[in-house]
Amino acid sequence: MSVDLPAPQKLLARLLVLMSSPYKDEGHGIAMLNLLKTLSQSIAPSMANMWELEIPLLVKYLEVYMLCTNHLALSKGAQEHTEFTWNQKTWEDKLIQFLRNSLKKTRGSNWSLRLSKELNNQIESFDSPSLEKGFLYRALSFTLATGLEADKVEVLLLELLYKTDYSNDFDREGVILCFGLCARGQAKTVLGMLHDFEERIQESEQFWQIGAWQACMATMFQCVHFWGWKALESSTDHSDVAAPKEMTGFQMTLCSVLVRKLRQGPAPGAWGFIL
Repeated sequence: MSVDLPAPQKLLARLLVLMSSPYKDEGHGIAMLNLLKTLSQSIAPSMANMWELEIPLLVKYLEVYMLCTNHLALSKGAQEHTEFTWNQKTWEDKLIQFLRNSLKKTRGSNWSLRLSKELNNQIESFDSPSLEKGFLYRALSFTLATGLEADKVEVLLLELLYKTDYSNDFDREGVILCFGLCARGQAKTVLGMLHDFEERIQESEQFWQIGAWQACMATMFQCVHFWGWKALESSTDHSDVAAPKEMTGFQMTLCSVLVRKLRQGPAPGAWGFIL
């Protein structure tokens, strides 16, 4: 009897977000990794060989960590000790690298864009703040950065901007992080979309869009802070960022937009948020 599985991208997106908090629900991280390895041929045959090598390393990392912390903890406080000493950023970095290596196996297809859509759909399913939602912003940014069709990347970014609650610091900063990271591979697309969005919201008098305008401006400034001008001019890692010529164009356009905005003056309260 055959079993109908969800779409491969939907399944991978769900497993990734569950793995981002491996000690929830009595430590389901290892189980999720083993499930991903078992379903590799069904989810993404092109990634299967790589997953055969990399997933056991992630499992081993969790197993060794659990073993070490359990030796150090008292028997009643083992779980608490594990969570207390857990380095969430290190684990997320490993998952993000796993994701990026996986997406390299799908170059030349729309696989990453379809995965981006599924990651984007999950953002509203989690509370703010939460570890899962924070990871989703990061995963979405790197996935969008590899998208080949600029118009579809723009649609997903615009959807994210419109559904964000700008009164929530966590979500606002999550969007800024997402756009800053995404622009490392989609500089021209991200800046063009932000410019269009800025024009749209300035034509409207809806209150929520003042916050959106502020976030839009903050995102532009964050891009500069994120790389620094020198990195924008001399970036050479073509696998993760735009080519030098495109980055130079991004820098010039960004300078033009910022100078124009400085001359015009911001919307009420905008500089307080940016600074």
